[in-house]
Amino acid sequence: MLKKINSTNLAFYFLPVSFILGPLILELILIYLSFLFIKETINQKSYKKNFNFFSLIFFSFSIYLLICLVLFSRYDDGFFYSLFYFRYCIYVLSIYFFLNKETNLLEKFLSVFLFVNFILIVDAIFQNYFGYNLIGLIQIDPYRVSSFFGDELVLGSFLSKISPLVFALAFVNKNKPKTILVFAIVLCALLNLYVISISGGRSSLFMYIFYLIFLFIFLKVNFYKKFFFISVISLILVSILLINQNVMERVVKKTFFEFTGKSISDKKDPYDTDDFHQLEKLPIFIFSPAHTNYYVASIKIFNDHKVFGAGPKSFRKLCKDKRYSYGKYTCTTHPHNYYIQLLAETGLLGVSFLITSYLSLLFLFYKNLFNSDISPNKRNFKMILIGALLVNYFPLMPTGNFFNNWNSILILLPVPILLWSLYDRK
Repeated sequence: MLKKINSTNLAFYFLPVSFILGPLILELILIYLSFLFIKETINQKSYKKNFNFFSLIFFSFSIYLLICLVLFSRYDDGFFYSLFYFRYCIYVLSIYFFLNKETNLLEKFLSVFLFVNFILIVDAIFQNYFGYNLIGLIQIDPYRVSSFFGDELVLGSFLSKISPLVFALAFVNKNKPKTILVFAIVLCALLNLYVISISGGRSSLFMYIFYLIFLFIFLKVNFYKKFFFISVISLILVSILLINQNVMERVVKKTFFEFTGKSISDKKDPYDTDDFHQLEKLPIFIFSPAHTNYYVASIKIFNDHKVFGAGPKSFRKLCKDKRYSYGKYTCTTHPHNYYIQLLAETGLLGVSFLITSYLSLLFLFYKNLFNSDISPNKRNFKMILIGALLVNYFPLMPTGNFFNNWNSILILLPVPILLWSLYDRK
């Protein structure tokens, strides 16, 4: 029994590192935890205990994907996604199960994320200055630091999505956290802003800033401390933009040009290439001309498959069809927005699951905001996690692929911790 507990804990501690090592190792760890979870659930016959609103929505959506695949999809590319999508629900429930079972496991689990976050900060800053990281990985893009992720430019996305787990560490216990821990978390929050900036992930940077503003408004913390923190954040951001020309070029100038198609100065803009003239002249684009193409093509696909969609992973095929193409740069692997992707690939019924989940989060946020019966620590803990999910699934931002396994696991990670706080925290 002791050996089994140790191996389970070891899997938890290794989970944050596995996001860096790759999806295969990440999935193997989660499959191992899921196997133990299913085994113990069967032995204890505790099926009802793990059945909640989350599992109802998730399993219903998984069954819906299978029905769409069998009855309506013309492509078999989405077969794996549809057939095994339920595994994400099992992953979430298994993490929730062991967090609830093992005393203090959550605190140690979140502490590992804090450690991994600091390692990435040090490594990214090192790579930014020397052109290679601590293990010799070369910076492949002068505008984008990737650290241990190598040619996968997801450093900013990863840091922005694990930040809530790091912040939650300050409120995981009823007792006031140690000063050194609070200092480490605050320092991490400040340095993450810099590292996400030099990672070149603009969506990640905007979402991280959006999330910090959310916390500033809704966390129940001394106002003067919050004001000091947000002032320091603002000062750091302005300093980065003024000092680092690469960040200014990519985050400000390129973003402005992609929105408007116009240079921010009188000089010829370096981004003024053919891919920015693929559409008719519009007063403003939706994030960029390329994103506008993706969204228009997706809506065209949706118009022909309104109820059930064209099938998971079908966008990458249908975008090549002349009926849906909207310029030279219409095609990509996914439309870069969860809601638009689900509209095109799973139809109105499919996207309704996501909309229902988001509305439920908003209700939970409202309920927690005005709940005076819980301690400030517990309220803040829930607010950090709810805010993370509200930002991760915010409808009006560019996103990754909804069906990508690495991305799906990462953005769902706050869910089992939130379930722990909702159903079992004393």
